[in-house]
Amino acid sequence: MMAPLLKEGWIRVEAGRIVERASGNRPDDCRDLGDCALIPGLVNCHTHLEFSDFEKPLGRPGIELADWIGEVVRSRQQANVQSATPDSSMPDSPTPASPTPESPTSIVLRRQQSIAAGLRESYAGGVRLVGEIVTFPWLTELPEEPIPEVIGFAETLGLSPERSAATLQAAVEWFDSEDRPIAEGISPHAPYSTQLNLVTTAAMYSLFRQIPLAMHLAESPAERELLESGTGPFREALERLGVWREGLFPQPKGILGLLEIIATASRFLLIHGNDLNAKEIAFLADQDHGSVVYCPRTHAYFQHAVHPLPALLEAGVRVGLGTDSRASNPDLRLWSEIQSVHKTFPQVPPETILRMATQWGAEALGRQDCGRLTDGAKPGILRVDVSAATEPELWGKLLDAPEPRWLIS
Repeated sequence: MMAPLLKEGWIRVEAGRIVERASGNRPDDCRDLGDCALIPGLVNCHTHLEFSDFEKPLGRPGIELADWIGEVVRSRQQANVQSATPDSSMPDSPTPASPTPESPTSIVLRRQQSIAAGLRESYAGGVRLVGEIVTFPWLTELPEEPIPEVIGFAETLGLSPERSAATLQAAVEWFDSEDRPIAEGISPHAPYSTQLNLVTTAAMYSLFRQIPLAMHLAESPAERELLESGTGPFREALERLGVWREGLFPQPKGILGLLEIIATASRFLLIHGNDLNAKEIAFLADQDHGSVVYCPRTHAYFQHAVHPLPALLEAGVRVGLGTDSRASNPDLRLWSEIQSVHKTFPQVPPETILRMATQWGAEALGRQDCGRLTDGAKPGILRVDVSAATEPELWGKLLDAPEPRWLIS
């Protein structure tokens, strides 16, 4: 994977890099693994590890996305209240009062412990590479135990010029910091939280630094209503939070206009894409440097309409998979996302679904050395315990098998 399937195959790895693979005529030092399939380490294109300490998703199944955003804001404010830290999940949010002071150091430590826990959980689930939305403070040092490699998309947002400038400056300082332990990307958060000129600036910055850009977009019909009419659940949520600003919505260009802006980035990931129409899908099909990231179980939690995955695949759009966070998902196990897609879209070939979780996810993040079992790659290798006499039988069983285990990480 992603090369011709090798029956009774063998593979040689040196220092984590594949140097040889073939079938039959095994070398004398080859270890027999019995009946199993070997696949690349998985790629989780989108998550928010700061929420990895959540025991269950926020809200309730079927909650309106705009209401769930309010739950996120309240959760972050409760976590930050003791240190009087302004909430970063929404633009221009007020600083809450502090009835029970706690040291800022302990707040930061708790947050960093949550991120580290998410990295460990991801690795335990067979994930080799993660696309993480970074809000500050993030880790300055990575855990010493095995974890996935991380590409960190520094979050920028703001509906006011002051907030936009502050979050962009924080991202730039992080990019230039000697304490940044992971690769960089940039993420203008979402249309309902980010001024249009900040999206444009982020795309320009992506092009200048040759780093990927990720943006939550086409997430729900309510988002489209806000952009096209300036009304609906998102306006109501922004007004409740006290951050509504006259003149920002509606936006005449809508979702397609935002797509045109982020397509000027060096590489872009459209996160979710639950509510894309035919014209927007056709535009995406022409963007070789762009990808859609589908988060199946988060999509199911919100009970959105059927995801346009089949239309995206038919149009030739690259699609990767993500878990999103424990704020909308019970865990960070990407194999469960694979099985969710397989159950929801039985017409999509298993080979395609596995590509979404490996090769295409790695390509979306700009990492050609991951997500494939080819010479020169360094993907990590997982073992899936499955037995089959033929290739069709293998593909028929593979995605229903138990979660893979690391063979070589």
